Amino acid sequence: MKATSNILFILGLLLVFVVSAFMLVLIGADAYKKIARDMESNFERRTPISYITAKIRGADQKGQVMIVSKEGYDVLVLGQTLDGVEYETWIYAYEGQLYEAFIEKGTPIALADGMGMIEVQGLKMEEQKDRLLRFEAMDHLGKTLELVISLRSEPKGVSVSSKGES
Repeated sequence: MKATSNILFILGLLLVFVVSAFMLVLIGADAYKKIARDMESNFERRTPISYITAKIRGADQKGQVMIVSKEGYDVLVLGQTLDGVEYETWIYAYEGQLYEAFIEKGTPIALADGMGMIEVQGLKMEEQKDRLLRFEAMDHLGKTLELVISLRSEPKGVSVSSKGES
């Protein structure tokens, strides 16, 4: 009788251990899914914002950064001159992708002509006063990340003088 109760106790203890281990695996799998979902969400929001920031900082010269409307979409236009020829880089969200197009200034282009780079659920752009640009990227969960960036260069045709400063 004592041997039977010992075996039942050991089997009960083993059952508790197995159930506990199974619950721990389920909790760990749920935590992993949440972490993976959050990482994907962060990537979807941060990547376009980081890319745009780097491109603006590289092109931030007098009158070379602007936001225009094309085919009902907002387009970030970055100008530059190479070997005496003026070019423009267009960056915009179109059909679920972040697109970029590098063209000679004045060349007619349709948004579909650009190159899709990464998925983007939504991207809003707007020029604000005092040389500020505002961008908002959205992920597939509807979360947004906002960037307000200040242009370091002076606007086209504006000069700044420092009277009375030493």
